[in-house]
Amino acid sequence: MTFRSIIIAVAWTTLGIPAAIAQPAPSAQPAAPQAPAPAASAAAAIDYMPAVTQAIDGYILPAYRDLQADAGKLADDLGAYCAAPDPTRREALKAGMTDLVKAFAGVDFMQFGPMAQGGRLERFSFWPDPHGVGARQIRMLLARPDPAILQPGALAKQSVALQGIPALEALLYGTGGVLTSDSADPFRCRLAEAIGRNLVALSGEIVMDWTKPDGWRARMLSPGPQNSVYRAPAEPMTEVLKAELTGLEQLADQRIAPAIGDAPATARPALAPYAASGNALAYYRASKDALKRLSDASGMLKLLPADHRFVVRNTRDEWANLDDAFAHVTAPDLKAAVADQDQHDRLAYSVISLQSLRTLYQQKYAPAVGLSVGFNALDGD
Repeated sequence: MTFRSIIIAVAWTTLGIPAAIAQPAPSAQPAAPQAPAPAASAAAAIDYMPAVTQAIDGYILPAYRDLQADAGKLADDLGAYCAAPDPTRREALKAGMTDLVKAFAGVDFMQFGPMAQGGRLERFSFWPDPHGVGARQIRMLLARPDPAILQPGALAKQSVALQGIPALEALLYGTGGVLTSDSADPFRCRLAEAIGRNLVALSGEIVMDWTKPDGWRARMLSPGPQNSVYRAPAEPMTEVLKAELTGLEQLADQRIAPAIGDAPATARPALAPYAASGNALAYYRASKDALKRLSDASGMLKLLPADHRFVVRNTRDEWANLDDAFAHVTAPDLKAAVADQDQHDRLAYSVISLQSLRTLYQQKYAPAVGLSVGFNALDGD
């Protein structure tokens, strides 16, 4: 039995879903397959630009601005704590780290535009790091402290593994960490603050490159022969849809499934992003909420023709299933959640829901609105 079939069987049984729902209804004869309308002809009849505009102004720009704001707050909290550590500032720092992880979950699937330029995605979060490059480089820095690296802009010239959230997490929560030791090295704290300031600069660059007069927003909203990236109106809409698909795939297949394993006994929660700081579940929840908000804010499902409204219903139901699965994951962190059979099964079911949503958006939605998705940012990895 495959992993997927095991998970499906467990999910139906554990969640109490009637077998009649799990199995397709019998039919006297199978329905004849219907060929989708050619993408080009469907695209010609649809005005994509309102949805693209709503995606940018209603979700993408606010999400990047939230990232910039949360990075700024965390950097300020780090500066205050390093200057005068106390329990209140310690708790503020922990909360700020969680807020930053959640804000990054809101954008890390949008792997196009300014985030994809200059290695910004990797600089913001060099993950996964299976060979421990970041941890090794941090140990080297701490063994031979160099005050020059604390100067503004200095970290931006260093390895990407030293610049982002995982490096910050290691400094705060690792052995001898700022938040795990009462006698943490002051240089360690100042290095964490420098990383925080680096993330402020990075997020500010991204917002600027989206919003300047000739920035990415303007580029997506002016497709045509003169545009070197988006030649036709369907192309920026395809970019938005590909981001949605990338997020659904990476959350299910790269973030959740490897960490939860087939069963509690084979779970490896340390493989999850931001597990060291106890923020893996917060990242999961923020990711699935972000993907739902992007879909809703863009109004992309409203582009569907009348004879495909069933896709709206099915998609709405699957988002509800996903929310319900996470509502039953009540453990304080992922390690505790996967150790509990019921909560493990809920997370396993969330993987199925995410994969089902991806199928709906890619195989049902895209052809119906004349979009040809092709490859996404994860293909070929």
